[in-house]
Amino acid sequence: MRVTLSDQDFSSLKVDDIMRTPVVAPLTKKVDEMFDYFKTHNTRVALVLNEFGGVEGIVTMRDVLAFIFGHLSGEIEGQALYEERDENVYEVPGEMKLVDFNNLTNFGIEDPRMTTIGGVAFRHLDRLPQVGDEVVVEDIRMTVLAMADQRIARLQVSRGQPVEDAGTAGDDA
Repeated sequence: MRVTLSDQDFSSLKVDDIMRTPVVAPLTKKVDEMFDYFKTHNTRVALVLNEFGGVEGIVTMRDVLAFIFGHLSGEIEGQALYEERDENVYEVPGEMKLVDFNNLTNFGIEDPRMTTIGGVAFRHLDRLPQVGDEVVVEDIRMTVLAMADQRIARLQVSRGQPVEDAGTAGDDA
């Protein structure tokens, strides 16, 4: 923007004249650490790198503030990515990163091979999932709510007793 607004001749510029080294952050950095990281590096955006040096995405100061304080004004795209149905019951997109899911819920799901919550359910099903399929990993129940082709699009993830059983447990007495 600075170069465009200054009416400089682009043919005389080299890439190094206008490019800056990007600010990068590791995938493992926590939200509260990112706030301090942005202040330290005097920036509002950083590339997020995985352990192999690949770009996982971009995180902004707005992302950090929205995570800490909620969305500050108006409806933001992606606001309805998850719904907390009850205590320890969440509806989430299958492509939600496992790290993000654990930050949201504190369920502590770990998987050495999968990076998404849908991937974890798929791995434990060990077959092509269908709507209604359930898998229990430790005390965490994952129910497939929606599919998009061969991909899990939406899941209900709950810890402890399933919601349906909790409501009907006293009806038999």
